[in-house]
Amino acid sequence: MSKIIREIKLIVADQPDFGAYIGSEELALDGSNTVSGQGHVIVVSYDPKFSLAMVQHQNGQPFSGKMSKLDINYSYLITDVKFADIQDDLQAANDAHQKTPEE
Repeated sequence: MSKIIREIKLIVADQPDFGAYIGSEELALDGSNTVSGQGHVIVVSYDPKFSLAMVQHQNGQPFSGKMSKLDINYSYLITDVKFADIQDDLQAANDAHQKTPEE
């Protein structure tokens, strides 16, 4: 099991946005893919009424976990996030940065 920090692509208040996943990932024995892990997601929102219900995965599904306000302006922490639940969101963030200017 390794500790990682990776960018994640989400939907926040009905708008595409990025956050950060901080947690663990455990690779399959052959190293081909991640089989488990758990961590936290940091989200930034300027909405004074921000709530966990305003955060969705790329497929529109709601986030599960618990949310708390961080001591950083406009930043929130979602805890108890399973790596398996965010794999597509991590891939979407990676894909967003791999696009060429023509795309």
